[in-house]
Parts: sequence; structure tokens; C-alpha cells
Amino acid sequence: MYKPNEFAKKSNITVKTLQRWDKCGKLPAKRTLSNYRYYTDEDLRIAKGLNPVEVKRKILVYCRLNRN
Repeated sequence: MYKPNEFAKKSNITVKTLQRWDKCGKLPAKRTLSNYRYYTDEDLRIAKGLNPVEVKRKILVYCRLNRN
């Protein structure tokens, strides 16, 4: 989790640019409960033009049979 100024330094983008991208929807910021903006490692990959990391998910199936 990065504050906007930390994220700006890591991605070589100004905070003002981040604010514009958030406003236009290019890179929306996540918000805390107190409405502060923050960014994640996934956002950093997107800002640097890299593909987002694919999430490996497990599929779990549950089946219950009723015997009458």
C-alpha cells in the first residue's frame, strides 16, 4: 500500500498526474475508510505499463445430496 507521494516516486509520475488519472478513470485510486487515496503493487505494474499479475484461483466444488 502506497501513499500518493510514495507511489509517484516509485512510478516516476507526479502526484498531480496521479490526481488527473484518478479523476478521469485511467488509474483510479483506492480509498481508505477516511477517504485517503492509496495505491497497490498492482497499480504500480499498470502505471509502468506492465501486465497485471494474474491471480491464480482454486475452484472448489461442494455438493450435498439429500437421502430421502
